[in-house]
Amino acid sequence: MTSGDEAAPYFAVHEGYALYRGPVSDSAAHRHAAFQIAIAVEGEVSMLDAARTRHRAAALVVPPMVGHRILAVENLLTFFVEPHCAFADRLRARGGTGITAAADLRGLREQDVRGGGAHPSGKLDPRLVAAMRALSDHGMTPATAVIPAAAGRDEGTRNPGARPVAGGWDGWPGAPGALPVAAGPEGGACVPGSMPALAAEVGLSPQRLRALARRELGMPLSRWRIWVRLRRAAEAMRAGQSPADAAITGGFADQAHFTRRLREMMGLTPAAVAPLLRRSAAAGDVHGDGARDR
Repeated sequence: MTSGDEAAPYFAVHEGYALYRGPVSDSAAHRHAAFQIAIAVEGEVSMLDAARTRHRAAALVVPPMVGHRILAVENLLTFFVEPHCAFADRLRARGGTGITAAADLRGLREQDVRGGGAHPSGKLDPRLVAAMRALSDHGMTPATAVIPAAAGRDEGTRNPGARPVAGGWDGWPGAPGALPVAAGPEGGACVPGSMPALAAEVGLSPQRLRALARRELGMPLSRWRIWVRLRRAAEAMRAGQSPADAAITGGFADQAHFTRRLREMMGLTPAAVAPLLRRSAAAGDVHGDGARDR
């Protein structure tokens, strides 16, 4: 990023991570499905955890699903590192289940994160990593949705066992981007993208996959699915879609649903994020280091 751009806030999404730089007001309480590294460009950054204990340092690390509030700071550089990438292994190795000071990360730059963000974790169970990548590519539908074995077609296209989702109907065997259909109860087939289908794809039972996610990630895959939808919606806004259209692209029911989830996970709103994403898209190379935004 060139010195002339340093005063302009921006928010960008990349493979394995996202980043924001700019002023931050007192945020709402939130928790996200990624590691957060919050770095004060000058001075210190302060956060309150769920017990209202104040943490203050030049840089703070917040593990996934740890509730917190960021207190107002004039200029903050923050990375959101997805837990299934190699850079997240470095953060897991630091230990700790709550907010921790990380003075050694004060000088962290995007190029330090980029390489590890593009590669899969070497510490998580490979089957869990594969499931998370599958969710990133395809999404996940409710695990209770089942396509009856003898179900016919409704209106020539829709399976009666399918469920309505934003932008259309889910549960179309053979639909573009659908995950493999796994066997369901009574000879039926699970909806492509459901937990049983996802578990079958990576060679686990649904119960084993759920337990693996909770043990190694500290959260259910349903929370990861929300993060994936937020990322997809953010990429849509970066490409020029309105928040309302980006909500549908991301897989949310509507803009209000998108807004609630974004505020819940990041303490931000689509209206605040959209212009920053478009600015990063227009800049292309936000750091002046030859790397293009995804």
